[in-house]
Amino acid sequence: MMEMTFLDVAKEAALSAGCMIRGETHRQHTVSRKQGFDFVTEVDRKSEEIIRGVIQLSFPDHGFFGEEQVSLDSRSEDELLDDAPEYLWVVDALDGTTNFIRGIPQYAISIALLHRGQIITGAVYDPSRDEMFAAARGQGATLNGQPIHVSPVENLSDAILSFGYPASDMEMRRQTVERFNRLSPMLGSIRVFNCASLLLCYTACGRIDITFEQGIHLWDMAAGLLLVEEAGGTVRTAGGDPLTIHARGNLAGPDSLVTKLLEQDVGV
Repeated sequence: MMEMTFLDVAKEAALSAGCMIRGETHRQHTVSRKQGFDFVTEVDRKSEEIIRGVIQLSFPDHGFFGEEQVSLDSRSEDELLDDAPEYLWVVDALDGTTNFIRGIPQYAISIALLHRGQIITGAVYDPSRDEMFAAARGQGATLNGQPIHVSPVENLSDAILSFGYPASDMEMRRQTVERFNRLSPMLGSIRVFNCASLLLCYTACGRIDITFEQGIHLWDMAAGLLLVEEAGGTVRTAGGDPLTIHARGNLAGPDSLVTKLLEQDVGV
């Protein structure tokens, strides 16, 4: 049997979890509030268990960094990342939980693999649309096996911008609304999806032109960041600085649009 690649395993894990999530779509769920408007269900936990099982079957020595796991650890996210093994799987088992709870079809499974702190593999699966976004560093990005590329739009006045609204950080909410107010007169249109991984995937395939989001975590965006880069785009922090795995937000899109937006925006 041919040995499975990192990307093969990421896609298999995402599909397995997505199949379970589809079966849970119209059922009642046990919902817990983490903080603010940030929720978790039993489906999040079941999805993470499925993903962990698939990954450990092929790579039992690799580390695992998932939202539900981190919530149970006494160490901070940054401490866990600094102490990570050579290979670390970064997983959001159900990104967009609030949308899932409300029956809004904007949620996904996000799986990325880091090697010595660099994102080398990413898969994001949207079970509502049966869409698999996938990328391996240096090999381009695909949607259901077909190559994708960021938008060719060059002018902010023609661009669709998307952003996420922070779930629990009130200061980040204020900053996001202020930035929206500054940018809206110069943009073609704006969308708010509140599913970080899909925002980045939609940027990678050109459905939207540019996106920014604050108050999120590595598991929300790791796979999507790689997808944007491999689709020919640029990723930075929400404020425009070089992006690291410790960032709590992102700004992504074609390099020309990202540059123009930062030139026009006074920052956050």
